[in-house]
Amino acid sequence: MLIKKGKQRAVLFADVSGSSALYKTKGNSEAKAIISHLLNQVQKITVEHKGRVIKTIGDELMVCFSSGQDSIETAVAIQQYFIASYTQHHLTVSIGLSFGEVLIDKGDLFGETVNDAAYLTKLAKGSQILFSEALLDELTISQKAKAREFDWVTLKGPKKAPQYFDFIGRKIVSYITKLNTCLPICF
Repeated sequence: MLIKKGKQRAVLFADVSGSSALYKTKGNSEAKAIISHLLNQVQKITVEHKGRVIKTIGDELMVCFSSGQDSIETAVAIQQYFIASYTQHHLTVSIGLSFGEVLIDKGDLFGETVNDAAYLTKLAKGSQILFSEALLDELTISQKAKAREFDWVTLKGPKKAPQYFDFIGRKIVSYITKLNTCLPICF
């Protein structure tokens, strides 16, 4: 088993919300076609932003980037694509990102950075982008200006609770407001 150590990467998980209801309302074949098309488009967006799709797991994708800046731009592009293309199906996407060292084994990624990104995806609500403080440190000044402190969460392992952030882009916020969805409390 060959495991490469020490690679600094941004890891993004994108999880589609509403797919179970879609299968119930549209039926298996039509819902599968919609989800497949959606995931193919997200993969194209990822490649356009210099990312690499690691794997898909049902209606979730795991993606990596060399740059934290490219990862957040991809997250915003994915959200904008969902808003423009999939609201009629009541689908949203929750995105979690982290930056740091990853282990690479047979094309898959492992380690704390991967676990943090996956955990943040589970914390995120539909149309929300959550990311770690380590990723914040990699962003440009203009990207940092769109970040809002989201929460301090104690994970297994670290003695200090890491800080997490919510990325708020103008188009996404106005869309969420139009849907009358509760926004996270920002400090």
